[in-house]
Amino acid sequence: MSLRYPDEEVPKVADIQTTAESDEDSVNFSDLIAKDHAHEIKLRTMSWQKAAWLLAGDQVCLAIMAQSWSLSVLGWVPGIITMLLAGLFFYFTSMTMWRFIMK
Repeated sequence: MSLRYPDEEVPKVADIQTTAESDEDSVNFSDLIAKDHAHEIKLRTMSWQKAAWLLAGDQVCLAIMAQSWSLSVLGWVPGIITMLLAGLFFYFTSMTMWRFIMK
């Protein structure tokens, strides 16, 4: 299933040109756009709110996967202290980013 936006134009394969350098083949910008339009997820047209939710979900998944390993290495007390400090660091970072975006 392919999702298309109403104003989106799909480049035709015949319109795509590749350029070749002397030593290696390079892909020009229109090739990259054509590959991007072939995907169902439209990252270039995503709003910053959706991108923020996507990144937040990614960070939560990574944290859940790393939590058991970090607790086994550090132990309970240093592990919990480290998690709290990291949580404070991430909170202040997200507030700074939020203030920047709101400007």
